Amino acid sequence: MNRIRLGAPLTMLIAAGCVLGTYLPGAAHFGISGGLGSLLLPWTWVRLVTWPFVHADTAHLLGNMMLFLLLSPNLEKKQGWFEFGFCLLATAVVIGLCHLAFGRGHTVLVGASGWVFMMILLSTFVSGEPGTISVPTLIVAGLFAWQEVRAALTPNQISQLAHLLGGVCGLVFGLLGSGREPAARAGHTTTAIAN
Repeated sequence: MNRIRLGAPLTMLIAAGCVLGTYLPGAAHFGISGGLGSLLLPWTWVRLVTWPFVHADTAHLLGNMMLFLLLSPNLEKKQGWFEFGFCLLATAVVIGLCHLAFGRGHTVLVGASGWVFMMILLSTFVSGEPGTISVPTLIVAGLFAWQEVRAALTPNQISQLAHLLGGVCGLVFGLLGSGREPAARAGHTTTAIAN
């Protein structure tokens, strides 16, 4: 008999947080906006990690959550919840700080798409060998960058900066060894012995 199991608890917790961040009254205040001067305000430091949980509407939430729920459980399993959580936290802070520094000050940044793009690039490293970059990783990175730069040239309400920075974070984490099983990151191999 097949059973239903929770799977990746951190993934499910974040997905639930995104639903709450989208639909709870007043949650939109947890998006991030302003310039670097807003770092003097205590709430800005909270918003550096809360903005990915807030989404503009249901379509925005569903678009991000479908990819998030597809990619996240495997990465959480491969990395462990702590390392995967660190990758998400670091990505949120990097994108948030860059939005404050280079984004349009009056625009509120919301949505988990930076996380999704980080996971797309990071997931290409999961099955790779330590110290190598696979051709598919290079192709995905190139297509991703081309798509985002092309999209940035047309007026829209999407932060290509967040997408690009998410991809860069995923590439950096992958090159540093995240996304591989702990034994592979340490350069060890495990051998299964069958009786």
